[in-house]
Amino acid sequence: MRRMLLQGFHLEALLSRALSSGVRLRSVRRVGPRRMRLAASDPRSLSALAERYGVACHDLGPTGLSVLADLLRRRWTLLPAVLLSLFLLLSFSSRVWIVDVESAEGGLSPGLRADVLARMADLGVRPGVVSPDPALLSARLAAACPNLSYVAVRRQGVRLWALVKESGDSPHIYDPRRERDLVADRDGVILSVNVLTGRAAVKPGDTVMRGQPLILGQERGEGDQILGVRALGTVYARVWSEAEASSPLLRAEDVYTGRIRQWSRLVTPFFEVPLTEADPFPRCGTVTRRQSAVGLFVPVCIETTLCREKASRQVKEDPLALSRRLRQEALSSAQRRAPGPILRVWTHTAIQDGQMTVRSVIEYSAQIASDPNTTSD
Repeated sequence: MRRMLLQGFHLEALLSRALSSGVRLRSVRRVGPRRMRLAASDPRSLSALAERYGVACHDLGPTGLSVLADLLRRRWTLLPAVLLSLFLLLSFSSRVWIVDVESAEGGLSPGLRADVLARMADLGVRPGVVSPDPALLSARLAAACPNLSYVAVRRQGVRLWALVKESGDSPHIYDPRRERDLVADRDGVILSVNVLTGRAAVKPGDTVMRGQPLILGQERGEGDQILGVRALGTVYARVWSEAEASSPLLRAEDVYTGRIRQWSRLVTPFFEVPLTEADPFPRCGTVTRRQSAVGLFVPVCIETTLCREKASRQVKEDPLALSRRLRQEALSSAQRRAPGPILRVWTHTAIQDGQMTVRSVIEYSAQIASDPNTTSD
């Protein structure tokens, strides 16, 4: 089949005559008032009929499988190359080329990665082998590495890796008969008490101090007998964090007095020669300029130093701007010590002896029940 373009009148009559003559037509569509595009099985017969009907007929080239057939005839090595590429791709993707070890939790201890890779190599897993069954390899690797508490083998593409976790110490065993109380690790006002074991010693609304018992390690047994237990639970309270920031109302500022001194010297790569001399002011700002000496064969320049005297004076701070800055500093410092949800914020500003002090207090909720053995004094 070849694509054809017809231009002229009575195109439908031409197509009807072509069909009756045995020319197979496909994809016939009109692209203009007197233009039609189609695919014909016998372009020579269609061109002869078009010439009889006075219709212009243009050959636009082959279509469908004809294009592929022409391409394969012109480039006969293309098909073998595609087949060889597919074969190599399938062979490459069915094998493992990257073998690795990852930690399921945390990092790998020194030497563990090399040890697991060595065990996998003993099991026949190395780059270039046919991909093994991940489930079967996981079981075999777990049996070969008794020091691992978890082993799982994963495969993605040409990469195969073992996800492992090293056996650690046994977790701490909770002893319910070990008696202890839970105490407050800071001052606060109780919001809620949730007792798992033991007996609550406070209720919501109570004010407690640091070190005060919150949950007692006691439970009532048979016959009203009091038994000692290990208290467990959580106690949330309103607690406070405070911080201060202060700054003087007057600040020192340097200003130029208008007095100027200047000195200069001749500078060469080998030596320096003073041209004019002067002593600098005790407080000053200096500016040094260099000017090259023109007409000489060596890099020589004249260095001139300008010294401007400074004096210090007291400048009054803007009280409103200073208050905002100190308030932000105090709030930021207090918030760093308040890890829980913030409930309320207070700020207080005081001026005394030429000093402005801003004190910020943040109220937030926190869990305050802790083991007295871990609560520092």
